[in-house]
Amino acid sequence: MKILWLVNVPLPEASSLLKEAPSPYGGWLINASRDLAKQEGIELSIAFPKHGVKNFIRLKGNKINYYAFKPIKDKDKKLIEFNAILNDIINQVKPDIVHIYGTEFAHSHSMVNICNQRNIE
Repeated sequence: MKILWLVNVPLPEASSLLKEAPSPYGGWLINASRDLAKQEGIELSIAFPKHGVKNFIRLKGNKINYYAFKPIKDKDKKLIEFNAILNDIINQVKPDIVHIYGTEFAHSHSMVNICNQRNIE
């Protein structure tokens, strides 16, 4: 099963791949993602917003693929309705399920819209 998580901060492995210091936030995601990714038949990908990214960057971790994408602002109503970057990530990952953490952000709303349009749970 292919699972895509949409989170709000990079996990430490992604930060390391970006050659940055890890974020002090979202620590509970570390163990949850590690335990999920080592399950037989699970392919986990994690997408997160990253300033300075023009489109998206794919990072290959030990057992997890990461996608750093250009952040979406609350005022970007057209991007919230349909964000081609998030759609491209969906096209690349081909998830069976998308789990969205942090529903208060514009990128979360945008991902909900894309998943609804594509009938992804």
